[in-house]
Parts: sequence; C-alpha cells; structure tokens
Amino acid sequence: SHDMCLYVDVVLVALFGAMYLPMKGLEGMAYADELFKLNLLGHLGHAAAHGFIGSKYRDDAPNEMTDEDFTTGWDKLQLAASMSDEVISLLPKFAMNLGFWFGLLKGTLPRASNGQVLLVASASALIAQLFLVKQFAFMFVQTVITLVFGSTQLALSRKDKGFAYMVFAFTGIPLSMVPWVEATACRSFAWTYGGHLLYDAAIPIHLTAAYVVCWIENRVSNTKSKAA
Repeated sequence: SHDMCLYVDVVLVALFGAMYLPMKGLEGMAYADELFKLNLLGHLGHAAAHGFIGSKYRDDAPNEMTDEDFTTGWDKLQLAASMSDEVISLLPKFAMNLGFWFGLLKGTLPRASNGQVLLVASASALIAQLFLVKQFAFMFVQTVITLVFGSTQLALSRKDKGFAYMVFAFTGIPLSMVPWVEATACRSFAWTYGGHLLYDAAIPIHLTAAYVVCWIENRVSNTKSKAA
C-alpha cells in the first residue's frame, strides 16, 4: 500500500541517514557524500508523495475504475464550463506535484542550482498533470529520472568520473530492472513480495551499498597513502 511505502521509506532514510552522518567528510568522498545525501532527501519527497496518494485513496474508491482514471488535466480544461475556474482548481494539485518533483530531482541533479531544478521540476509536473492518465504516471517518473540523471552524469568532466562515479553507475543496473519486474510481473511475482514496496526499498538500499563501498575504498586508499 502507499501507506506502507511511506513508512518504510521514512524508516530507511532515517536509518541510512543516521549511518551517513558519522561517515561523511572522509577525504576523497566529496562526490559520494553529495550524491548520497541528496538522493536520501529526494527519497523523502518520494515518501511524501506516497502519503499524499494514500490519503486520496482513503477518500475515494481505489478498486473502482472511473472516468477520472482515463482523463488528463488538459481534457478537464477543455470540458470545463469555466476554464479559469478549472485552472484555479488544478493549482493545489500542481503545487503538490511540483514539491514532489523538486524533491525527487534535487537528488537526481546534485550539482544543479535550485533554480535549474525548479525549472525541470515545473516542466515535469506540468506535463504529468496536463497530459498523462494515472496508469502512466509511474513510467513517466522513471523515464524523467533516467534521462535527467543519465544525461547529467555522462556530461561530467573526466576528472569527476572516478571510483564513486563507477560504483553509483553500476547500482543503476539492478535498480533499472525492478520497475520492469513490477510492470510485467506484478500479479505473478512482485505482488507476493511487497509490490511497489520492493522498488521503494531497493533505492535507498542500493544507494547505501554503493556509498559504503566507496567509503571503504577511500579509507583503504587514504590509509595506504599515509603509510607511504
């Protein structure tokens, strides 16, 4: 459930965040420190979105498909008797979507300014709200994250592509497989083992594993350098 995803996300972020605090600042860990911290904060935004969706489901009937599930924001604007009133009614949802996207993209774009992140988040929130039906929301989020993170990481200079860059890049391989399992084998496999919770838990677990590997590598390297 969305509530379960919220609880597990918050607990994992708190747990791994507490682990990160005494480990940060090791020489050579600037890239890993920055990426790990902002991704944990972004995952909190992901958790908040689950909490919001869960609250909406408690108000509605989650097991009944309605016209709302197949209607985009643009459809609503076109069908509205008063477009100005409809635009005003969409603003609170847009604000919530913008907050979700900003938190998520801040972790994906650790070196971008808040203004740059806000620009990408605004475009993503607007496209999602106006042109997507609910069934495609998850795939859209994954597509944006993959494109944004992949493009920015590939554009880094050669000097920034060190050991941490390689390790965090490799974590994307198993993480990219989890959504496909969820999308293609939800009822036959994923549902039995937690459904979407598998994906939510996999993100901070894989990121933490990558961070720990980087920390150990840098500590061993620093120790050897001092000994020499």
